[in-house]
Formats: sequence, structure tokens, C-alpha cells
Amino acid sequence: MLVVKSAVGDYIKKKGMRLSGASHDKLSELVQGKLDMGIKRAKENKRQTVMPYDL
Repeated sequence: MLVVKSAVGDYIKKKGMRLSGASHDKLSELVQGKLDMGIKRAKENKRQTVMPYDL
């Protein structure tokens, strides 16, 4: 898991909603995919640092 479940849960709770376990798994999957895209872009630009614009 890349996303801290308690932090996500707290955020969702503040909005008056609940989050299913499957939704948390999907959110973590989406974050991982976005990070992978950023890593790929940084490597293509010969950098070892992922920058905000890579995401």
C-alpha cells in the first residue's frame, strides 16, 4: 500500500463519507500508476529526481 489508510479515512470522514476497502486498494493502485509515469518521464529526461511536472 502506498497510501496511508488512516489519513485517507480521516479525510473522507471529514467530508461526511466512508470509504470501502476496495476503494482504498484502487486509490493506492492509481497513486502507484501515477508515480510510475513520473519515474518513466524523469528517466526519459535523464534525471534521477521526479519533479511535480513529471506527475
